[in-house]
Amino acid sequence: MGFLLCLSAASGLACSVPVFRYALEMWHSDPYTVYLIHDGGTPQAVDGAEAFLAPYAKLNALDTIRADLSDPRVGSAIRKRKISPTEPLPRLVVTLPRNYSREPVVVFDAPLTTNNLRQVVDSPVRRELVRRLLSGDSAVWLLMESGDSQRDDAAEKRLRTELGKLEKEITLPEPEAEDMRKFDLSEDKLRIGFSVLRFARNDAAETLLVNSLLRASPDLDLSLRQPIAFPVFGRGRLLASFSEKELTADNIRNVTYFITGSCSCEIKESNPGMDLLLPVDWDRYIDNLIGFDASLPPLAGYARFVPPAPEESAACSTNAEPEAAGAAVESNPLQRNLMIAGGALLVVLGIFTGIILHKKGLQ
Repeated sequence: MGFLLCLSAASGLACSVPVFRYALEMWHSDPYTVYLIHDGGTPQAVDGAEAFLAPYAKLNALDTIRADLSDPRVGSAIRKRKISPTEPLPRLVVTLPRNYSREPVVVFDAPLTTNNLRQVVDSPVRRELVRRLLSGDSAVWLLMESGDSQRDDAAEKRLRTELGKLEKEITLPEPEAEDMRKFDLSEDKLRIGFSVLRFARNDAAETLLVNSLLRASPDLDLSLRQPIAFPVFGRGRLLASFSEKELTADNIRNVTYFITGSCSCEIKESNPGMDLLLPVDWDRYIDNLIGFDASLPPLAGYARFVPPAPEESAACSTNAEPEAAGAAVESNPLQRNLMIAGGALLVVLGIFTGIILHKKGLQ
């Protein structure tokens, strides 16, 4: 009910660009917090982990905090945040974005190893989710299995049936010329498309994703082993969660109409939902979104998910920021247009100032 009220409350001056596209262009993801917890005796392991995570921190996908428990003040601060890492140390603890929850919500707690570091920034389901969003899907419905194949199959069939009907029924809002120019779009390149991405709840490679989805939905009854659906759009914006009973035609329809309708509230924080941890340089790919070849292998940006060799660490750290910053400037049409407008304004001001000074000189 709360989710439906949020959707019905969205009103005011609307941007004619659909919500899913506006979110992809303009809603930057909130960072998760990654704690590197040790007892003072493993500085090299923590240094290596921090260097590995540095490129993703520069993409604003995550924040890293070193916590040396040998310092009593640090230990006290960690306890106040209700983070109680288990043995052995050093340990890797990940919490949901601070914008979503005032109190830290732990979604990953594991020994500080290469494989666990890799899971923080990459997993098969999240990689496929990114690929689909960058291939032009309006939304991807993540379907977490219950383990009962009959119930899971029924939930998937219900989703696919309703989404198939809606793809034919829904039309995109009439675009305004100013909005299309601002986002560098053309009407023939925007499309409506939905997909279902199904995965096992007990998949060890998806521990962080599963915990993020479940712990971002406090109203879910986790004691029930049931299929649960999660609509995701934009840059990995989790809109809501729907249990088996809640996965009705009306709820699917309401979500779909919201995602494909005009963006009535352009401020991300005023909209329902939470960001998933998808450390991707989104700005680098958005210009090439429409027409993205879905048969291509995983995005080149995911090559950085492989831990660098020691001799490559320095190069990775020093080169990551210019690449990310350059891609953001080059690929974000709004930012590019603002820079052009700002430059033109400076030129006009310079000419105007020159004319005034010239007139004063003549006087």
